Amino acid sequence: MLCIGLDAGGTKTALLARTADGTTWSARSGGANLQRLGPERTAKRLAGLVLKACARFPEARPARLCAGVAGAGRVEDRQRLHEALLPLLAAQNFETVEVVPDVWIAHEGAFNGAGGVLVLAGTGSIVLARDRHGGFHRAGGWGYLLGDEGSGYAIGLAGLRAVAGAFDGGPATTLTARLARHHGITSPEQLIRRVYATRRREAFPPPFFAPDVLAAASEGDPVAVEIVHTQAAALARQAAGLIERTGDVPPRLSLAGGLTHDAYYRNRLAKALCEKLKGWHVEPPRHSPVEGALRRACPDAAPGER
Repeated sequence: MLCIGLDAGGTKTALLARTADGTTWSARSGGANLQRLGPERTAKRLAGLVLKACARFPEARPARLCAGVAGAGRVEDRQRLHEALLPLLAAQNFETVEVVPDVWIAHEGAFNGAGGVLVLAGTGSIVLARDRHGGFHRAGGWGYLLGDEGSGYAIGLAGLRAVAGAFDGGPATTLTARLARHHGITSPEQLIRRVYATRRREAFPPPFFAPDVLAAASEGDPVAVEIVHTQAAALARQAAGLIERTGDVPPRLSLAGGLTHDAYYRNRLAKALCEKLKGWHVEPPRHSPVEGALRRACPDAAPGER
């Protein structure tokens, strides 16, 4: 039996494969957000990685796959991706192919299938709670136009707005120098051209600036500090509101998503959550999202407790 888990986020896709004898293999490729790429392009990107795993273990059959995909929150979107993916994998005779939202596999990995609240902050953001009866409840996940508080997009965009404000005579910030030094944007004209560029090769997506904002905040830049604190507080309010509406959720919190790998942001978000949720505590995720996907694909092949 070959078990394959996929974690397809906004900026990267991770694969973890495991055979019946415990042999593992991992690989990565670019992001595969379903809402940005559409079902056909997303399916091709995922299938490319999956077929590499199948070629790596040609004798390990049958196979099972679980793909956790960013932008796959709606049932109809998951169904379209599933339909686009199946023909690309037909020759491999998969026993099961499951497509789920990426936050589901992150929660599965974080709590090993148990209840708790996962706050995910990556390119986007979402809060997912699992109650004591196994039911799921969510808040956020509205995308960059309608929400994504505390996300890489929100923090990066706020940083770019702060630089634009500084160009207009607003508060000075080291973000201006960081934008010039790390991204070659030194004038208002360049900022507008890069942010609004229609060609992907020339564009500068706001999430690309989030690491600079976090670094500036960790060094005490007041403008950056305010951005990070504001965004972390907004995401914490979202989590608190979900827990209040849901009830009967074990008082366990965990953080996931690429943004939470930054120590400054992780600490700030954890503090904001604990301020809103008295008596709760933040615990490290037991396993990664891609390990959560592997667990869903083949529970018997999943990693055990840490």
